[in-house]
Amino acid sequence: MTTKKVMITGVYGLIAGAIYNHLVQYPQKYDVYGLARRRRDSDRVAPERTLNVPDDKFFLSDLSNLEEVVRAFSGIDAVVHMAADASGQAGFQSVLKSNLIGGYHAFEACRQAGVKRIIFASSIQVSSGYGREEPYSRVSRGEYDGEPQPIVTHTMPTRR
Repeated sequence: MTTKKVMITGVYGLIAGAIYNHLVQYPQKYDVYGLARRRRDSDRVAPERTLNVPDDKFFLSDLSNLEEVVRAFSGIDAVVHMAADASGQAGFQSVLKSNLIGGYHAFEACRQAGVKRIIFASSIQVSSGYGREEPYSRVSRGEYDGEPQPIVTHTMPTRR
């Protein structure tokens, strides 16, 4: 069996780092690479977590430079695209750059580099505005009383 070269974007983030640490346990199956905009854990990561991406398997990029991302994805079999601004606290420009433009670049770089598979997860940004409205704001504040709440679905309009 040949190993699959897997690139994980946002590798120093909470979920992406967990995926990386899981896949590297199977070196006979996966040759794992990481891409991130910084070489340190996100603020959401527990301090005791260790993540050791070797220098020769790490690419420093924030996904804003398509040519750079195409080079990083060259020779990769699959991309697990997890890079995003998950909180949105840095404002819309950060969400635009990371989640929209960065997401587009991840998919386009896969196409240009000949990557056959991309696995992608959305961030909470698609429904985050609902957390400021009742009944969702009570849950966001930790005031959940156990009563069933309406679920935010893909058919509902976005909120700002």
